[in-house]
Amino acid sequence: MRERAQSYIEFGIFICVIVAALVAMQVYIKRSYQGRLRGYADELSGGAGYSPGATIVNNAAERTITDHTDSYSEGGDITEMKKSVTDSETTIVQNTRRNEEVLPFSAEPQR
Repeated sequence: MRERAQSYIEFGIFICVIVAALVAMQVYIKRSYQGRLRGYADELSGGAGYSPGATIVNNAAERTITDHTDSYSEGGDITEMKKSVTDSETTIVQNTRRNEEVLPFSAEPQR
């Protein structure tokens, strides 16, 4: 009975060591998987994928706001009701242009 319990304890410690090793190597496993995916993406795109040093983006936003207000009053003396009329018109025009150019990876600056 005692030998059997010792076997279970040894087996449990062995499993704990394996799990601890896998947890410690988790970062390396993730990076290797990401590197493999990056290699596949580069292979499929011919090296024209996104890279911070090889992507040039130009954004231009132009906004025009026109506000026109007319106000006038109608009516006479104190005995008549005065009527105030306000006419307001606001026009907003916004144009946004985005230009993105991706250079080959050979043009990317070294880090």
